[in-house]
Formats: sequence, C-alpha cells, structure tokens
Amino acid sequence: MVLVCLVVFLSYCVLHGLGHNPISYICSNCAGNGSCSQIKGVCHNGCRTGFRGDICILECHNCAGSGACDIESGACLEGCTNGHWGDECTFMCGACSGNGSCDRHSGRCHSGCLLGHKFYDCHGTCSTCVNTTCNQGDGHCMHGCYPGHYGLDCEKACMHCRADNPECDRTTGACLFGCKSGLVNPFCEEESIHTDESIHFNIAVFYISLLFIIAVLGAFVICNYKHTSKSPPLLGSKSALGLHSSQSFRESAHSITFF
Repeated sequence: MVLVCLVVFLSYCVLHGLGHNPISYICSNCAGNGSCSQIKGVCHNGCRTGFRGDICILECHNCAGSGACDIESGACLEGCTNGHWGDECTFMCGACSGNGSCDRHSGRCHSGCLLGHKFYDCHGTCSTCVNTTCNQGDGHCMHGCYPGHYGLDCEKACMHCRADNPECDRTTGACLFGCKSGLVNPFCEEESIHTDESIHFNIAVFYISLLFIIAVLGAFVICNYKHTSKSPPLLGSKSALGLHSSQSFRESAHSITFF
C-alpha cells in the first residue's frame, strides 16, 4: 500500500512540477509571478483569470466579462455568458427568445420563449399542439391537439384507438372512431374476450328462446288435436242424420200403437 502511494505521489510530482525533479518549480496557471508552494503546489498569488482551485488546474466555465470565478467555489464573479445560468454557470438556458438569456438563479427566460416552447424556463415543448403553439405559462394548447393526443396541454396519448383514425375526446380520452382490433369502447382498455362472452351469451339466449317457442307451439298443436278428436259429430254429417231419422221413426211407431 505504501509503495502504491509513493508511486502515485511521484507521478503527480512529475506531471505538476513538484518535488525534487528537473521540473519541480514549474507551477501551472498561477497569477502574479507564477510561484507556488514547493510541497503542495498552492499558488502564492491565486490563479490566473479563468482558473480556480488550490493549484489552479480547474477551469471557470461560461463566466461573463473577464471570465473570472471564485477560486474556491467556482462561482462566476461577473455573471454568466448568454445561454447559461447557475452559480457556476453550468446550466443551459431553455429556448429563450431575444438574446437567449435567462435569470442566473432561476433559469427564467428574460424575454419569454421561442415559438413552440413553454414554461418559465422554456424547456417544455408544444410539439403535440396544433400549429405547435401553446400558452407559455401553463402549456394550454390554444388550437387543439394533434390526432392521438388529448388533455389541456395535449400531453396525454389516446390509448389503443384505431390506427387509421386515432382521435379521441380531448377531455376524457375516449376513442371517437373505435378501438384497435381486440379491444372495446369507450376507452379501449378491455380485451375482446368480454365481447366474445357477450356474444356467446346472446347466442345461448337465442337458442333457448327458440326451443321455448318450439315447445309452446308443439304443446298448442297437441292440445288442439286432442280437443278436436273428442268433439261430437256435426249435425250435418251422415251418422248424425241417420241417428236422427231412426229416432223419429221409433217415436212415430209408438204414437200409432198407443192410439
């Protein structure tokens, strides 16, 4: 372990000009006369503009003016260049209009957003809004949504609507022209198995109803047949006429005998 540390230290000395070697007194990026501590390499007069840290090997990024930053924290002393924000100016401003500048502490665009962008920092886009225009404050799409999206900001996707016509209600998300194959309305979230079950149920009801109707008709025919077979013969039939004639003859004979 000690050997590893020694190797690392010697390598550091060779690279940065420290220790007892031919380049031990070369100090990088030090201000003033460029001198630094022979042991730790700390610059005696601070860093040159644009550098920071104890041995001045860290750069200041995106600092405005002279490009100077605090030697310890890295905070830019004269603000950020256009398009950057944060204490160390490491964050990018959004799609800001004008010169592209934004507030150093919040990232808020000074002159609003470029067309097609939204929110205070203009990092949001209006890509799902018709004409890609929306309210920069709340993202409300003023001219509606492109097909396949819904919601005030059109950020929600219409789920499982027909591929050839994916429009859905802007408020509820219900598919306006039906669902993809295998799904059912209104939100196309249920699988078609439920539809199949419904179809099977309806078919079963149909056949049961048909059998019931056939049974009722059959019972009616049977009852009507039995009723017809038990009815007395009509007066106009031959048997009825014969019976009537025979009875009349007997009654006449009886009357003659009596007198």
